[in-house]
Amino acid sequence: MALEIIVLAAGQGKRMRSQRPKILHPLAGRPLLAHVLAAARTLSPHRTVVVHGHGAGEVRSAFDGAQVEWVLQAEQLGTGHAVQQAMPRISSDADVLILYGDVPLVRPETLRRLSAAGRTDLSRRLDELEKKYAAQFRVVFEAIRALMEPPEKARRSIGFGVQEARPAYRVRRLRGAASA
Repeated sequence: MALEIIVLAAGQGKRMRSQRPKILHPLAGRPLLAHVLAAARTLSPHRTVVVHGHGAGEVRSAFDGAQVEWVLQAEQLGTGHAVQQAMPRISSDADVLILYGDVPLVRPETLRRLSAAGRTDLSRRLDELEKKYAAQFRVVFEAIRALMEPPEKARRSIGFGVQEARPAYRVRRLRGAASA
């Protein structure tokens, strides 16, 4: 299966208190998103889709010529919704790696190890478990989703910025998680 990457880069970065899109803030002389895209390129993905929103024109012009496909998330309705915006561009049988555009310190070797781990028998075993216990997985997923993005003041968890789904049809199931 081909590896395809979705980079989530639509957020406003409200806590940064800046008009500049969060992913354009510099780190070591380059925008945050540039670091993420460089790490992603080391995996030689078949496709890289960047979901952008806040400051869309500024973001696209800062990365003019980048070898990515751009998808606009006109309304920022959450992480699940952002992934949904990218899914029409993702092949149905692709392995999908989801990265956050504001996590610049993810190392290429970490992404390579994560990608390789997903191509082992673990993925096959998860498919078997999912078929056997589909109803239970749905209940657990709904419970996790309800906990993942509580109101801002109640937030006590931190997402680390890398998610994986093998193959893409698992990500397509996020339809019910559009606001998660």
